[in-house]
Amino acid sequence: MNKKKRIVIVLAIVLASIAAKEWIHRKGWIKLN
Repeated sequence: MNKKKRIVIVLAIVLASIAAKEWIHRKGWIKLN
């Protein structure tokens, strides 16, 4: 159970970082245009 929880947390962090990168990239792209 503990291992599974850790995997879920790691996946959430990875997804959050990817989403943040995409959001920042889009915001920067909008600013450029």
